[in-house]
Amino acid sequence: MNGFPRDVDAALSQRYDLIVIGGGIYGMCLTLEAARRGLRPLLLERDDFGGATSLNSLRILHGGLRYLQTLDIPRFFESVEQRAWFMANFRPLCRVLPCLMPLYGKGLRRPAVFRAALGVNDFLSRDADFSGSRLLGVAETIERFPAARCEGLKGGALWHDGQIISPQRLHAELLRWAAACGATVLNYVEARELRREGARVAGVETTAGAFSAPIVINAAGPWSRELARRFDRDLPRLFTPSLTFNVLLDVPLPSDAAVAVQGSRTYFVTPHRNDTTFVGTVHRAWEGLSEPTDIMIDEFLDDLTRAIPNWGIDRSKILRVTAGVLPAIRLGKADMAHRSTFVRHEVDGLFSVCGIKYTTAQRFARRTIERVFGPAHSLNQRRPEIGDRASLIDPQAVMSLSDEDLRRLADEESVTKVEDFVERRMDWILDETERTRFEARLAAIRGIHSANALGEMAMSK
Repeated sequence: MNGFPRDVDAALSQRYDLIVIGGGIYGMCLTLEAARRGLRPLLLERDDFGGATSLNSLRILHGGLRYLQTLDIPRFFESVEQRAWFMANFRPLCRVLPCLMPLYGKGLRRPAVFRAALGVNDFLSRDADFSGSRLLGVAETIERFPAARCEGLKGGALWHDGQIISPQRLHAELLRWAAACGATVLNYVEARELRREGARVAGVETTAGAFSAPIVINAAGPWSRELARRFDRDLPRLFTPSLTFNVLLDVPLPSDAAVAVQGSRTYFVTPHRNDTTFVGTVHRAWEGLSEPTDIMIDEFLDDLTRAIPNWGIDRSKILRVTAGVLPAIRLGKADMAHRSTFVRHEVDGLFSVCGIKYTTAQRFARRTIERVFGPAHSLNQRRPEIGDRASLIDPQAVMSLSDEDLRRLADEESVTKVEDFVERRMDWILDETERTRFEARLAAIRGIHSANALGEMAMSK
């Protein structure tokens, strides 16, 4: 069978070169990079793949223009490299995204500064898909972005970045790629204890049984410190939480390009499907909350309205709020950490990692595998074979599949609950009536179960 079917018994019968714990974007990329090097990796996720923070990204493949403004050249090149990687390997699931920033002549947001930055950006990126950056005059800026705040407007900056159309499908295709290269992946299996032989790692004990491997990489994201403490000791520098969220609005994009506007911070306003718009990202200091409060959302809407006063948005336009937990520079601060973290534990064979950015996950994963196993002598040159599944970025295309095709897709992609399918294998169904009807259909198909049937199905596989 193609894909990454869930077969716990077969997985328990094998021995692995490493076990990766955590099925977010960093865990998935670590598994892929290990498999491409001819290793036998096992990925364990206690819930479903690609959930939590990885699911709730803003979906922009930033090329690094923001880092040029602060002269952070290494991060600029990292971002350019990773944008190219996503576009090369998942092009059917990504697109070029024109971006517009109105300029008001303050600080770095002056036309003279941006003229230089845009020129350097195009020259250093050396990618025809993302060239053509230029300054716009006041009239053209207003023509392209009529809702812009006109007071003090000096013009606009236009450049091109990338956008992931559907992270859900991208995650599924990334796992298919890893499995095709020899990886084993299991959702709904929680790592409980570290197995040891003397002073070194021997594997992990899980809710499904014991798995053997001489290397374990903790990539549990917001839960990485908890897992490090359970396996070895607490590592405060591994993860300091902050709350982030994005908002999906039931209003058309206010421009013919994505726009970057300045409120109390920079917000990116990006196109979604069916004349809806995604806005974010809001960063808040950690208060022990995994979701924003109503007050936080109202503050965000007020700030966004000041940045785009002529757009006409309010709380009634909110379709969905997507939240996640990201590493901050220190507790009590909303500013994100600047570098990903790699920790080699005192237990031989145990490592912990924490990434800071969705779009640089593959690069960090590649370097992590090289640090653990040494430089690669050869790589599996196999590429993702997405084919007709690119159409599945459209929920209407998924809902039009036959019961047989839905059942096959669910089996191929480790679907255990209805929620796995509608939240994490396809883009969101925005109409609640359509979603309810489709969920009922899925629940009636043999092999796809509701949340209440999870325990029974997990044991049966």
